[in-house]
Amino acid sequence: MTLTTLRKRFRPWGAASVVAVGLVLAAGCSSAPAPPGEQAAQDTRVAVAGEYWRVLAVIVPQLFSGPGGAGQFTTCEPASGGTATQVSYVIENDLLPQSAGGGLTPAAFTTKLEQLLQAHGWSAFTAVSGGNGTMTSTSGGYHLQLRPVSGQATALANLTVSGPCVTVGAKFAAAAPHMKLYDDYANADVTASPTPTHPLPTP
Repeated sequence: MTLTTLRKRFRPWGAASVVAVGLVLAAGCSSAPAPPGEQAAQDTRVAVAGEYWRVLAVIVPQLFSGPGGAGQFTTCEPASGGTATQVSYVIENDLLPQSAGGGLTPAAFTTKLEQLLQAHGWSAFTAVSGGNGTMTSTSGGYHLQLRPVSGQATALANLTVSGPCVTVGAKFAAAAPHMKLYDDYANADVTASPTPTHPLPTP
């Protein structure tokens, strides 16, 4: 309802009318925008979740199953060793082979995963120096890491999808790695691909 409409309905203006209009305006302004740092964090949180689901939609039907992934923030190290003011949002998921593909060797599994990702715009895998078999791939500002898992009979590797570093301020950057987000990404939700909507904890 516009102020013009209010004026037409409540002429002549009395004290009660002024109070009523004030309450209407106050109600409309009650939800203040999030601080810039928190808004930047939420924006990248949603964007990374969207990219993660696109990756999962490519590989879940063919290579693995499992309970799902979890999302969290990590602090980006400042280039000059100063105070950290940036974070990256990261989603991790252990890859459990489908029964039909359980006979794949780790090398064959990695090759198949690379082929699937490259068909959807991701770069070829490159080895991480000193990473004990860890491979990485990129697409735009997103980063994917595949790390072999040893000592587990079920998981072949750990998959991580992360976004670019975004500026959120020193206070949020210091608090972010310790936040209890409870951002769960069940593999069964890949078709719906929900993104986080619950509010971020206040740093």
